[in-house]
Order: sequence, then structure tokens, then C-alpha cells
Amino acid sequence: MLLVGGLGVLRNGLVTQLLNACVLVSGGVFLQPLPGQLPHTKPHESVGYQSTFDKSQGPHTRYYTIRAHTKTTNGDSMSHFSDIGFIVETPEDLDTLIASAIADGKVYPAEHGSYVYWALDGGIEMWVQTNHNDQVVGFNPHFSGSSRVQVAMVNTAWQEDMPLDGSLYVHVVSSDDLEQLVFMVDMPDFGLVHTRLAPDSVHTLQVAAFAHELNIFADEAEFEATSAQLDDGMRFAAESFFPAGLLAEKEEDTAMAFFSGRIEEHNRRDNPFTGKLFHHLLIRTLIGTLDVVADPQLVQATPRSGGLVQGTFWLSARLAVDVMGGSKSNGRRH
Repeated sequence: MLLVGGLGVLRNGLVTQLLNACVLVSGGVFLQPLPGQLPHTKPHESVGYQSTFDKSQGPHTRYYTIRAHTKTTNGDSMSHFSDIGFIVETPEDLDTLIASAIADGKVYPAEHGSYVYWALDGGIEMWVQTNHNDQVVGFNPHFSGSSRVQVAMVNTAWQEDMPLDGSLYVHVVSSDDLEQLVFMVDMPDFGLVHTRLAPDSVHTLQVAAFAHELNIFADEAEFEATSAQLDDGMRFAAESFFPAGLLAEKEEDTAMAFFSGRIEEHNRRDNPFTGKLFHHLLIRTLIGTLDVVADPQLVQATPRSGGLVQGTFWLSARLAVDVMGGSKSNGRRH
């Protein structure tokens, strides 16, 4: 039996089974790395890093947060950074990346500090957050692609101690059924756009899905035979979506999703900063098209147009009008 989408899970009382089958983010955990190495976290655990980088004052010690969770598969270290071709294995790697972003990026002042926006060829984006003292307080990756999802705002979320980090609760503008399906996305430029995000306002989002787990199927027959199966034999539909980060028993919601979809486009891209390969797939899902990016270690079969994918992903989104250039022209070179 197939589940049509995320709503099918809720209506059939299968939340516990699904959550047991998925690995989910547990957000808000701060760890102090040992000298010379990143913290070894549980898969997909949200972490804070101790930085030695200060934009204006040189080396210092300060915690800052990033949404680039270290994860491991078969002992191989991967992260949201490696999903777009960056190598970040030590705090020094991270500081080098931040320094490069600040040196080549554009600055956008915000109410609680500034964002430094660094765009590389191939859709790669980095967003550095600095406070009013020019100290780095956050650092988030994004990928700019052709994904489009029309949503209506439900609410926004942010923490007082991290005002440049923000998330949206939204639902898809579509059928009546989908309007009951609320999910969360994180926004790397939240502080620049939050005044436009009134409840019930309608927006088109460009959504990047950073892969944590990724399974690839040649066709629907293979998908129906081998895709994730719940305890009672039910499977997800080929185009389905489940807001996994909103249903786990944890202290805070996260922008995690478990979904299946059809491959509309696939290409291998080189990160121009590192020369490292990563995969980009445009996936049609229940809620719309999503830009999936993945570390090559996660891609165990050749993706082909018309095939299918299924997995667990972190969702990062920007307003599509800004992805197409609406806000970028107002920044200044640092």
C-alpha cells in the first residue's frame, strides 16, 4: 500500500514508526571542539563551533552557530558544506572559509548586525552573520537553483540570542489537503526579509534540500519494491513529503524533511573554491520542485531523469524574487 504524502502518515497514526525509521536533527546543542578537530557529533546533530576568527580584531575565542551539521556514514565525515563541495574538517578550515567569504562577499546591514553574502558559480552561497561589533556570530550555507514552491506564511521563529538566524512555518498554496501540511524551512537571510513575512502572506520560495540520507531508484518499479517501508508494509508514494523535524520528541522544531520525488534534472558540479565535486538534482515532490544537493559519498547509484529519490534532508529557503536578483543589487562590497 502507498501513502500519498505526509498527510497520509498523520491520518494513519504512523508517526512513531516513521520517526523510528528516520534520523532527525536535534537542534540547539553547543559543543566545544578539541584543539585541531571538529566535534564528533551524532548524525545530524546541530552544533556550535568555537571560532578564532574576528572580522576586525583578529584572533579571538567566541562561539558562533552554523547550520552545517557534521554527520557520518560508514565512518566518512560529511556535512552540509560537503553537500556543496566544501571541505571542512577542522576549526581552521572553517575559519579559512569564513575569511574568504568576508573578503569576497557583499555586506547587507540588518537590524541586529550584518550579513556577508558570498556567491560562487554553480549556485553556491555562503551567509556570514556578524554582530554590531563585527564579530562572527553565525554562518550558513545555501544553494541557489530553480526550485519553486508557493507557500502561505503561518509563523516565523527565531531566538533572542541569535536574531540573525530565523525560520519559517509555512504551508503549500495548493489543494485544501496540502494546506494542512505545515513544514519548516530555515532562511540564511532571515533578518533582511522578515518584515515581508506577515502571517497568511503568500510567497514563492526557492528551497534547497541538503541531503543527509539519499536513496536513488531507476524507476517506479524499483521504488515500489525497495523504498522505505513501514512496519505494516505501507510505503510512501513516489511524490510524497513528511515534515519530520516538526514531529520528533525534542526541545525545538527543525527544518528537516523526509520526502520522495521524481528526478527532473541531474548534474555534477564543481565547487570553484575547492574544485570538489557535488551533485545537484531538481526533484519534483508533493509540495513542488526542490533543489537537492548531495555529497558524492551519498550518491550510490547514477541519478537519471525520470528516476526517483527518497531520503532525509535539511531545508534552506530564500524568497525566489531575491534569488533572481531582487535584493543582491543593494549590497556593498566588503
